[in-house]
Amino acid sequence: MKSKNKPSVCPWCGSHRIAIVLGGMPVYIPELEKELADGEKPIADSPSAGNEPSWQCTECGAQFYRDLHLVKNRN
Repeated sequence: MKSKNKPSVCPWCGSHRIAIVLGGMPVYIPELEKELADGEKPIADSPSAGNEPSWQCTECGAQFYRDLHLVKNRN
């Protein structure tokens, strides 16, 4: 599913636990490690090429993509 903004609720399972997908090699800090362990922030398995999901439901795993066309044409 494409979206201009992070969804507030998953349309498939109804969860409000939508996490930002981190890509690349993040710097590990205690707060991030806790969020990763709790499943609050998934990490993409490869550097972003522009076609990876921006957000993911932590309950069902549904992925959401930022629609860059919608973001660029805000006027």
